[in-house]
Amino acid sequence: MTVLPLHDLLLVKRTSEDPKERRIQLLKQDEPKPNRGVVLQVGPGKQLDNGTIRPVCVKVGDTVVFHEPYRPHIEIIDGQEALIITESDLIAKLVP
Repeated sequence: MTVLPLHDLLLVKRTSEDPKERRIQLLKQDEPKPNRGVVLQVGPGKQLDNGTIRPVCVKVGDTVVFHEPYRPHIEIIDGQEALIITESDLIAKLVP
């Protein structure tokens, strides 16, 4: 199944804080999860009052840092967790 976000929503897969870290880490229930991820899908953009659509500022494959949403929407896609967040939850785009 393919998930296509609407409006200014993004589908993001969490990644570890250190991109060089490749080990599996089990998080306790109360430990904060990393707020860094890779963009898997992007919505078309936000519709402005005049009817035009402002495109989202990131594209598929970008690495981003985001605020933890108040109510995280976690979807399971092909056995992987992914977050659906809004563009306004983004803090930064990481450029190599």
